[in-house]
Amino acid sequence: MREEKTKSNIVNRYKIFLLTLTLMMAVAFAFIYIIELEVRSSKFETIEINEKRVVSLENDYIGNEFRMILSDLNYIDSIFDDGLTASHTFEEIKNEWMHFSSERFIYDKIRFIDTDGDERISIIHSNDEAYIVPDNELENKINRYYFQDIMKIDKEDIYVSPLDLDMSEGEIVEPYKPLIRFAKQHYDNYGNSKGILILDYRARDLLDAFKKITYNSNGVMALLNSDGYWLSAEDNELEWQFMLENQSDITFGNRYPVEWNAILKGKTQFLSTNGLFTSEIVNFETMIDSRNGENILFGDGHWYIVSIVPRDGEYGSLFVDIQSDFILNLLKDDIVYFVLIIIISVLVAFLLDKDRSAYSKIKYYSEYDALTKVYNRRAGITRLNDMFPINDRRHFLVSICFVDVNGLKLVNDLLGHKLGDELIVTVVDVIRKMIRDNDFIIRMGGDEFLIVFDELDPSGAENVWERIVEAYEQINNTEFRPYLISVSHGVVCHDNKESTKVDELIMLADEKMYEEKNILKSNLDVIRKS
Repeated sequence: MREEKTKSNIVNRYKIFLLTLTLMMAVAFAFIYIIELEVRSSKFETIEINEKRVVSLENDYIGNEFRMILSDLNYIDSIFDDGLTASHTFEEIKNEWMHFSSERFIYDKIRFIDTDGDERISIIHSNDEAYIVPDNELENKINRYYFQDIMKIDKEDIYVSPLDLDMSEGEIVEPYKPLIRFAKQHYDNYGNSKGILILDYRARDLLDAFKKITYNSNGVMALLNSDGYWLSAEDNELEWQFMLENQSDITFGNRYPVEWNAILKGKTQFLSTNGLFTSEIVNFETMIDSRNGENILFGDGHWYIVSIVPRDGEYGSLFVDIQSDFILNLLKDDIVYFVLIIIISVLVAFLLDKDRSAYSKIKYYSEYDALTKVYNRRAGITRLNDMFPINDRRHFLVSICFVDVNGLKLVNDLLGHKLGDELIVTVVDVIRKMIRDNDFIIRMGGDEFLIVFDELDPSGAENVWERIVEAYEQINNTEFRPYLISVSHGVVCHDNKESTKVDELIMLADEKMYEEKNILKSNLDVIRKS
């Protein structure tokens, strides 16, 4: 029983140690979790605000650039109109336009095409200078898509072609030359269309500026056309796929189908499994002065500016919406702190365990007899007193057996204290094996002990005592120790019928024990004869 109790104590000690360690680590983790959640959420909110700002900045830049081009279109229209009104020749208009192109240097071509599709004026800007295309080199553009589209627009409409690459004889010009054509029809004083005015805008500067602004982003910026093709991308290989053979499936929508669908539905900022997406539609209608009755027709539909802050990128640890990912990032980023927490927790738990162990030892030795490991007089009497009910309404029964080891002094004097201690321990060990778990033993001092039988009457106590005596006789008959085990006892009982104090019960038991002892003394012989 003692070994089982020792094992149980060891198990309980380890359980308490592990519980203490777990609690400390849990508290430390919870503290770091709350702090990091707040810090990372705040940083992520800053990123959200920044991405909205950068996307809006890109939109504003495109808007300003387009407004400038539309202003230029109206300006060359006014030059052309003034030239015709003053009966100037086309040569004088060409010179004005050439001078304008040289100053602006952002237009690949400035042209006037009549209603039959014939180029009447063409100014080309190349190698940092503008020149007039000779009449014999002018071409007919009646079959070009933009000419046909422009001739269908109303008087006050302004046409903006899709942003695409310049082509020559059906082939893409290399190096790539992104162009947007801004055009309007020119009408005479009688309201008859005379042809179209076209500015071929070099969009490379716009796209380069777009990429420069992306440096302010914490993610990846993209400029998409209405079909989800990349007009500008961090990865240049993604751009212009709609103009290349066998590349028509390389779209933003195919790469990010869920996110693209959300953007088309008007969501401007949202989280997905791929990251933080922030978008704006480039609203070309806001780029014109509606007071003049102008209406912009954009051949490419809407453009979309999209920022992506990926979860697997530099700022992936700031995503806190998916708890499992957040905790993994937390453990990965703060691994040093968690190692320190583990070390400190183990150390503190160890020290607490040591302190608890020391306290337990002190408490144990203050309550238990060092030799026999049973209650000492003070702790045992306290426990016995605690068993007595506060009032008489609760049924209560207890029997106590006063025990005295016969001949202990003789064994100590003749055989030595070592064998005397062995005798005492043997007496107690036998009693411990015979009594129930709810019974207990008290060492009153020296060779005197008290057995407390909870809820057991004197008859039951005497039955237990008989088994104890039989165990002593078996030891005497089989082990041949130099001494014989002899013990005197006296049993008394207490219940609610009488009001008896503990000290009185012990005294009565002691008296009964001495009655038996006096009887045994006449034939007592505790030293075994050789």
